[in-house]
Amino acid sequence: MNRILKNEILNRIEQPCITGGWHEVSGEVTANAIQQALNKYCNVSIPYLGKPIILDEPIVLSSNNHLKADSRQVFLQGPTSNMCLVRNEHIKDGANGPADQNGRDKNISIEGGIWHIRTNQRCYTDREGSVQGAIGAIILCGVEQIALKNMIICDSELCGPAGFTDSSYGIQISNCKNFMIENIDFNDNHRDGVHVNGPAAFGCIRRIRGEKMGDDMVALNAWDWNTSAITFGTIEHLVVEDVAGSGNEFRLLPGQKLFDDGTAADCDIRNCVIENLSGIYTFKLYAQPNIANAETGANDVSGSVGKVENVLFQNITFAKATSAGFHGLPVKGLFEVCADCRRLFLEDISVQNTVQQCEQLDLRLMNVGPLSAVWKNGSDNPDDWGEVFDPDAVCSVDEIYLKNIRFAGTAITDLNLLTREVHMKVNPDYPKTTPKGGTGYGMIKRVYVE
Repeated sequence: MNRILKNEILNRIEQPCITGGWHEVSGEVTANAIQQALNKYCNVSIPYLGKPIILDEPIVLSSNNHLKADSRQVFLQGPTSNMCLVRNEHIKDGANGPADQNGRDKNISIEGGIWHIRTNQRCYTDREGSVQGAIGAIILCGVEQIALKNMIICDSELCGPAGFTDSSYGIQISNCKNFMIENIDFNDNHRDGVHVNGPAAFGCIRRIRGEKMGDDMVALNAWDWNTSAITFGTIEHLVVEDVAGSGNEFRLLPGQKLFDDGTAADCDIRNCVIENLSGIYTFKLYAQPNIANAETGANDVSGSVGKVENVLFQNITFAKATSAGFHGLPVKGLFEVCADCRRLFLEDISVQNTVQQCEQLDLRLMNVGPLSAVWKNGSDNPDDWGEVFDPDAVCSVDEIYLKNIRFAGTAITDLNLLTREVHMKVNPDYPKTTPKGGTGYGMIKRVYVE
């Protein structure tokens, strides 16, 4: 399954085609100078200038635009800018309906450079933040044939005083197909490194490095929250490989998008290969309601738990096990599942801890079912809290294949030690007590282990 599916995906990816020579910018290099060169020459290279380039406006890439920078050249988000560093021209907002597939930008690439964004500053597509869920340092939405490679992206005080909101994704890909993202280093990003919003198809994300992410190293968000997604839809035929760091999470977020007009869009994840990863302590496969629900009472939830099908996880080395993730939220599984999953392949999985140590942390290799956690709103009132997860969710997994699962070097084949169904306990005082319980549960059907 690994070689056949992986080769099928990689062979189908249409890489950007760069025709003609490169125009090297010179003189006083500003965002405006780079933009004018792109508009005129299409293929623009930036040499090492010995000083940063300040970007008060995003560099906008049209179809057939290619930007190449010296690996040492620094780009800084302007100290008063709330905008991204680079974006494509025709971003189509999918907040009110399925993603528009017409009039897409095509054949775009970015290579090289050290790209800095302000710490705790969201990076929108324009000053007005008109596309609510667009919050990446580099934003590409509605694009075919993409290459992003050999870049460093980081949150940095070099851009000026820290902002007052959450940080931005390093790279945000939305409603794209035929994309290659490789050789990207993230540093102190405080949010997702590579964040993919559905729909997305035929992409490869590889050779990704990141420390102190404070969020997901890679996030495949078919469904997503209103505040952090441009579009919504199925993610399929992706390869994610050679990802390393420390203390990071990895998210696969399926679900069903409910639009305000009453229509819905399925947001599945299927036919993906995820291999050769290290430094991850949990894979999250569940549609978590927006934490803003707990803070503000907003109703930003998925219409279903969503579906994940035919996904291979191979050669995964887990970091030191923990029972508490970002913000202290509970971690019950190395693979935390609350989605309807079928044909998941977990092969050559290595866990640093012993299986007994994981049991002491109340962890399993695969935990199937809902979670529950309180999010306090800063008040001493015991009733002033919100639910982060969905303790009433029901999910099932079927056709799960486990092969060569090792804890501290010891092979484990006992399913009682590897998998667990969660059956939430109904609390008569729900929702005013902790733990609160609920009515949700997970079902494990066919599992095969060798």
